Amino acid sequence: LLEEHPEYREIFGDFTYFENTTGAYTSTLNAIPFILSGEWYENEGSFQDYLDRVYREAPLWKELKSRNYQIDLYEDDIRAQDASIVDNFDNVYFTKVTPVSYLELAKQELKLVGFRYAPYDLKRYCVIKEVYFNELRESHPEGSDSKAFTADNTAFKEDLAAQGVASITLAANYIQALKDSGAYDNTALIVMADHGYNGMGEKEEDFLRQAALLLIKGRNEQHDTMQISEAPISYEDLQEAYVRLLDGAQSDAVFDWKEGDTRERRFLEYAPGNEKHMVEYLQKGHAQDLTTMVPTGRVFDR
Repeated sequence: LLEEHPEYREIFGDFTYFENTTGAYTSTLNAIPFILSGEWYENEGSFQDYLDRVYREAPLWKELKSRNYQIDLYEDDIRAQDASIVDNFDNVYFTKVTPVSYLELAKQELKLVGFRYAPYDLKRYCVIKEVYFNELRESHPEGSDSKAFTADNTAFKEDLAAQGVASITLAANYIQALKDSGAYDNTALIVMADHGYNGMGEKEEDFLRQAALLLIKGRNEQHDTMQISEAPISYEDLQEAYVRLLDGAQSDAVFDWKEGDTRERRFLEYAPGNEKHMVEYLQKGHAQDLTTMVPTGRVFDR
């Protein structure tokens, strides 16, 4: 990306790009709760109980609350089931969602049923997608003046342009909006991915996805150009990094690991959609090097 878009070095000029970063899990389902808590899930016990515990008790929430930070969530599916978790987020609350048109809702439901039960030649008229139902939601849920969140990127971008609040294309807009508002220098920023990507294949290594994107800027941090660090970072290091950023550390001081250090970093692999079979790997080299991803022989099944 940097070769194709050299302008990223300017956009993220005050950031450090930690190129040698190893994530924790293959896909989003397990990666997000780990990023929030630093707690491994090894297919022991209920995943739902683990998820609820993370959203209810993760040290990150307590740290942010103790410093009087506002905590917002921009996601249409928390996945956690414990109702008390809603209290963690200032912009999430229970409300009633109603359809724009009950007639249109009925039509979509008939197509959904028809996809299974209609004669084969009629199934072509029963194509259904989740987005069709999402578009029928009232933009303002019943009993609320707030606009319902949507994961539609187009709608998101339009809202950013219209409201003057912004977020690699959206992130650049977000950074510029922070600069325009005067809040940029006093803001610590993390731009990250929950996991890496090895393409769409059938070999096991295609699903490792071990190398995750991570860029960090501390408060009042300024560079002439984006810095690149080859320090061997693991997502296991994130919890301490969060606190150091809150304490005012610059990006070169949020991790103890430095360039030239060597370490083994843990990663749990599974085929997406088959989280019940996890294989443990150790990354013994650079995060992006598949040849140094070594299975330990440990497997976690449920």
